[in-house]
Amino acid sequence: MPVALKFCLTPELARYIRHESELLSRIMELSGNNPGIVRLQQAWLDYDPPCLEYEFINGGDLCGLMSEWLNLSGQRRVMMALQMLLKLARTVAPLHALQFPIVHRDLKPANVLVMRKPEGRIDLKIADFGIGGLAIDHGFAEYEGTLSQVEILTRSLRGSHTPLYASPEQQKGEVPHPADDVHALGVIGFQLLVCDLGRAPTGD
Repeated sequence: MPVALKFCLTPELARYIRHESELLSRIMELSGNNPGIVRLQQAWLDYDPPCLEYEFINGGDLCGLMSEWLNLSGQRRVMMALQMLLKLARTVAPLHALQFPIVHRDLKPANVLVMRKPEGRIDLKIADFGIGGLAIDHGFAEYEGTLSQVEILTRSLRGSHTPLYASPEQQKGEVPHPADDVHALGVIGFQLLVCDLGRAPTGD
């Protein structure tokens, strides 16, 4: 059975990954229970560099799917875009609702993989969910001194994002929040409608 391997080549990331077995165990548990997340199957932390083993998804990503939609009618494209956006929202919503929400922090078409079913149906799976850190709500001080390393990790990885999809708060380096993912989904939804990866919604 093929798998996908992600090597942690940056020394800083490798250090965090090695120290965050609790976080990785939690993500493995949650990804196994959420069909919309690419399943993290194993964390090989004792190797140099450390490596994360994911299930293999062979249908490409959302970027490729958009290119297939270029010749669709506007009405058909709107219907397909809304279906895809609903699938993504249903994937992230349960994890945002946790006591310490898990936030992706880098949602973008390249991190949304496509699984093509034999009957022609398309499922979406979000890759790398949760590695970016756990969101702490704005009452962080209330939990100061009681947080595990899982919750504290979010402070160290607060800045990771892809600018086009990052919320203004995330670009400023503020505390992670589910709204960061909601903002990214809005950008992805817009791009699905226009089939243009270089555009994002503007003030109008």
